[in-house]
Amino acid sequence: MFMDRKEKIFSFLKSEHYIPLKAEELITVLDIPSSDKDEFYSILDELLNSGMIIKTKRGRIEACSEKNRLYTGQLRCNQSGKFGFLILNDGDDIYIPVQSMGLALHGDTVTVKITGKRNGKPEGAVLRVVKRSKNKIIGTVISLRKKMLVVRPDNKQYFKDIYVNPAVSGEASVGDRVCVSSVNVSLDGRVNGLIEKVLGNSDELSSFIEGIIIEN
Repeated sequence: MFMDRKEKIFSFLKSEHYIPLKAEELITVLDIPSSDKDEFYSILDELLNSGMIIKTKRGRIEACSEKNRLYTGQLRCNQSGKFGFLILNDGDDIYIPVQSMGLALHGDTVTVKITGKRNGKPEGAVLRVVKRSKNKIIGTVISLRKKMLVVRPDNKQYFKDIYVNPAVSGEASVGDRVCVSSVNVSLDGRVNGLIEKVLGNSDELSSFIEGIIIEN
């Protein structure tokens, strides 16, 4: 029933006779009973999160056309570090070149807009990060660069090195496998984090096994 109502509401919003209204006005126009208001707001939230509708600065609800529709899904990066894909439950996955990923990392839930075609398939750009996939990434300290420890993730789909301030890195040193938390991306594209735990030397099997346990 939820899906039926969702389809009916979306059909109304994209009809040619619809004039953009606020959510409260839609409740009146559609004669939504008080007992169904929570479900109605949940449907609007789902339509917003899926990119099927937008809310204007004045709070009015509008349906997105196929041309300007936004898509939300999981970003899956290629180990080459050159591209990734927005993974969708239905339809073609969207190709995302690295220069269009913005502040997103592998596994993040992101919102994407279509920017063109590549080999007949949709190509897009990340507009915003909805949710970070992980707060902990396992990697190896490979160097000290510009007074920052540089951690290279074990998972090559995280193709950017992570920078950590040595002052808050505990006893970590070059060659150690570590668990990095509080991962964030600065506006210049640099990935930053904090070393939560030193797992041991990267050559030690025990550090590798503990890293797998933490990440999973």
